[in-house]
Amino acid sequence: MLCQRKGKITSGSLFLSWLLFVVCGLPELYWWTSVGMLPTEILSNDLPRYVAFLLWFPCVVIQLVLFSFADSPSDAIRRSAVDQSPEKFSSFLNRSTMWWFNRLCSIGIKKPLDSNDIYGLNWEDKSAALVPRWTEKWDEAMREYTAEKSLAIDPSKVEPPSILYRLFLLFKWDVAEAMTVKLLSDLLQYANPILLK
Repeated sequence: MLCQRKGKITSGSLFLSWLLFVVCGLPELYWWTSVGMLPTEILSNDLPRYVAFLLWFPCVVIQLVLFSFADSPSDAIRRSAVDQSPEKFSSFLNRSTMWWFNRLCSIGIKKPLDSNDIYGLNWEDKSAALVPRWTEKWDEAMREYTAEKSLAIDPSKVEPPSILYRLFLLFKWDVAEAMTVKLLSDLLQYANPILLK
């Protein structure tokens, strides 16, 4: 409920946890169902564990299905998002598979897209949000550059501030997140032949 008030309508970590429970529970489900075909085996084995697992596993599958959908956002957030991208209101699974984008693709198949068909930008991607952050970083760099230039003996030898470095400072967490995902992807790709042996 608190997440919903703050605008968070989906949880990737909870979805992945339930998915992991289901995937890791599949071998045990296979074992219990194969043992369950022989009633004498069940009685000699652990009957309470058999029943508990067969009650637990469907509950986990139901949780996985329920966490595949996003909660509905609060009315205040919905009202403020008249022309906003549906990405904000989609579930973790929809964001991961880009399923929220299908509506725009289906419109594009039927007719050429015009500006009324395109979603508005998310707030954090708009220049109204990015320009003040950029200006703060750039003004700080220019102040340091001006101070260095005024103290230098030969002002022409003072290097101007780097735009690329300021862009990196502005988007460092996004870049770090993307690099981490890419590193994990590459590690899994190289580990694939080892895992298949």
